[in-house]
Amino acid sequence: MQSSWPPVPIGSMMKTNPKGARGKAMEILKIPSTLPRIRRSTDIHKPLSKTLSRGGGERRCVATGRSGPKQELIRCIVAPNGQLVPDLAGKLPGRGIWLACNRNAVFTATKRKLFTWSAKRSVSVPEDLAQIIEDGLVERAISTLGLARRAGFLVAGMAKVEAALRTAGVMLRIEARDGAANGQRKLNALAPNIKLLSSLSMAELGRVFGRDRVVHVVYLGSNEQTNKSSLLERVQLDYARLAEFRGDINRAGLENMPEGCIEPTSELIG
Repeated sequence: MQSSWPPVPIGSMMKTNPKGARGKAMEILKIPSTLPRIRRSTDIHKPLSKTLSRGGGERRCVATGRSGPKQELIRCIVAPNGQLVPDLAGKLPGRGIWLACNRNAVFTATKRKLFTWSAKRSVSVPEDLAQIIEDGLVERAISTLGLARRAGFLVAGMAKVEAALRTAGVMLRIEARDGAANGQRKLNALAPNIKLLSSLSMAELGRVFGRDRVVHVVYLGSNEQTNKSSLLERVQLDYARLAEFRGDINRAGLENMPEGCIEPTSELIG
């Protein structure tokens, strides 16, 4: 028996999407079909200030009340046993208590029991907290320079440094803080515009190279090498914190350190 319904084409009348399910979904969500490609990268190729500032860029010093970038301050945490622990790498779990990077801030926070006030619980502060922090900053600076040395970026010794300053691209110069002034004056005259870092002692610099002591070092490189400049930035940041803590501000060129991290003693301790 013939049906009274009119014949209809068999199959769907919708056009097949040549782009498949992904294209159909993009069509439904009204997303342009030509999206820009996202370039993958790792933290070593990013400026350190951007890498470390993720999740909040500034913190307030408990002693001075002033704010500054996290990577230029000192973070402490309270361990489960109530002991105050410096967290110089900023990776330990727990709520951070932040300090300006100088001994005066440490002394003020300890004297006024600001760690207990900030943590809202009883806190045991080591008597040699300032020395513990300084020793930790020294170890971080040595460790970062060790990475640079193993990567082939560092040259040590008066003759090699002098030759590098005359012929190769030098990003910065590193001098032992207790080295003789005569050699430094000679290198200053040879390359007066090279940035100078000078907060590790001869013995501390010597540890980087497996020697008893080292006085003169240069960091070789160019701005075009992004992974190298990232490591270079780490070297400078570690030196900057150590220089401020040791009072070597004039040696490190810390014109970009946050306001409030360097405080006169009379204003901090009173």
